[in-house]
Amino acid sequence: MQTFTQIVMPGALLQIFTGLKVALALSWAVVVAAELVGAQSGLGFMISDAALLFRIPVVYIGVALIGVIGLLLNLMLNFVETRLVHWKGR
Repeated sequence: MQTFTQIVMPGALLQIFTGLKVALALSWAVVVAAELVGAQSGLGFMISDAALLFRIPVVYIGVALIGVIGLLLNLMLNFVETRLVHWKGR
């Protein structure tokens, strides 16, 4: 157990966080795409409904919100990574 916690886990944390970042980006894109296709609420529905009614500012706001939420999710994951993997980049 000591070998795992002091050698294996710290050595694998960089790859784990890389996988988490990729998974976060893909899952956020899939959630928005699913809302665009078949939801009755959410950002994707708001964008598709506004596009059908030619409310272009609402479409831009929805797209900007998707980007801001994705950025915030990425920043939170980066914050956790810097706390747990403090030796990264040294």
